[in-house]
Amino acid sequence: MIAVVEFAEKYGMLTQGSFILCAVSGGADSMCLLDILRKHSEKADYRIAVLHFNHQLRGKKADADEKFVRDYCEKENIKAFFETADVQNYARAKGVGIEEAARELRYRFFEETARCLAADKVATAHNADDNAETVLMNLARGSGLKGLCGIPPVRGIYIRPLLKHSRAEIEAYLRTHQIPHIVDETNFDPAFTRNKLRMTVIPELKSIYPAFLRSVTLNSERLRQDEAYLSEIAEKARREISVKSSVGLMAKALIRLDLSVSSRIIRKTAAGLGLSLTGRQTDAIMALAGSKSPSGRLSLPKGIVVLREDSDILFVRQEEKVGTFCVTHLTKDEWTKIPELGFEFLLGYTIWSEKINTSFNTFFFKKDKICGNIVVRPRKTGDTFKIDGRNGTKTIKKLFIECRIPVRKRELTPLICDETKVLAVPGIGIGSGLKPADGEDAVFVTFRHTGGGIDR
Repeated sequence: MIAVVEFAEKYGMLTQGSFILCAVSGGADSMCLLDILRKHSEKADYRIAVLHFNHQLRGKKADADEKFVRDYCEKENIKAFFETADVQNYARAKGVGIEEAARELRYRFFEETARCLAADKVATAHNADDNAETVLMNLARGSGLKGLCGIPPVRGIYIRPLLKHSRAEIEAYLRTHQIPHIVDETNFDPAFTRNKLRMTVIPELKSIYPAFLRSVTLNSERLRQDEAYLSEIAEKARREISVKSSVGLMAKALIRLDLSVSSRIIRKTAAGLGLSLTGRQTDAIMALAGSKSPSGRLSLPKGIVVLREDSDILFVRQEEKVGTFCVTHLTKDEWTKIPELGFEFLLGYTIWSEKINTSFNTFFFKKDKICGNIVVRPRKTGDTFKIDGRNGTKTIKKLFIECRIPVRKRELTPLICDETKVLAVPGIGIGSGLKPADGEDAVFVTFRHTGGGIDR
């Protein structure tokens, strides 16, 4: 127990006056942790309570585990909180694996309970064997330095006081102190990758390197220091190359950085959207940033899409896809809002004079060149436009490409039109031959931002 407490104190896990929730399955590891925390809390003056989550994956056996924890807590006068959920149905509905679903639901229960009870920490019983299994799995997956750091002793509200100790040490503690526990037979099911490592790979490594667990633990600690340093550098760089008002990055600035920094920036950005990237996905995003093409698209899990938009790399959710807007007729002397654009437009009539103070958000047209009503609408297939003062008529699509208007913004780029042609495109220009001469009757359309709409 002394070694566990010393490790916990090194990382500031067990502070005086705190309230700690101990996650207890009833198995050897969690029962060992509960016993140590309970005994130490009497000396160190902090409170503990138990959390138990029933995954409903083992039928009556899972219910028996819950009863075991209930009975033990009642006998020892330990306050406990319980939750049950159908992990299989949740996994099916979410389209994820059983292990991922179980973890998601379990940790959701932990965090919601901690918040409701105003608890300071949640203690889990991860040990040195768990850490070694995690490191090996991450090594096999090619997860990089962060994966080789293994399980952190402290992550947010989670603390792992047993992380430095082996499963063999934990079992010896239970025997010495005669602590009851249950055995989950699924821990021996070779269908699970972690169990295969536990039962075959790690015993073999221990036979070759008796100090294997200790070496992995020390190595993980050193690598966490390196990772923390590199992450600090990456975070500083990320703030410098972030795109304002978007979850995005400046592509050229990103690819100029050292790969150890740029790859971390990409993973940090994705993590902000709740997505953990593989090495292959990170490389694909880097390739998108380095591409000569000003546009591109990469689909990722959880509905995340990475877009190359001119000089930027943007991370967006698919449900945030930009739609379009309806054809909107303008009425003389009335401001007409188009909420999807975040703009409103005003139609008016005047006599053109060279003295009129024009601006970038007002267009003047010869009145006798206007055919019928004036509308604001999205582009249509076949729309063409000749910009005043330039040679050649081009399709609107080609014009958008030349002007580097991103694909997702094109359907929300307004065209000012009459009943036969495109009169002007805000941000691009007015049509050829439409500008009035001094003293001529003129029609004008002015527009202003009202808030909302697409990020421009």
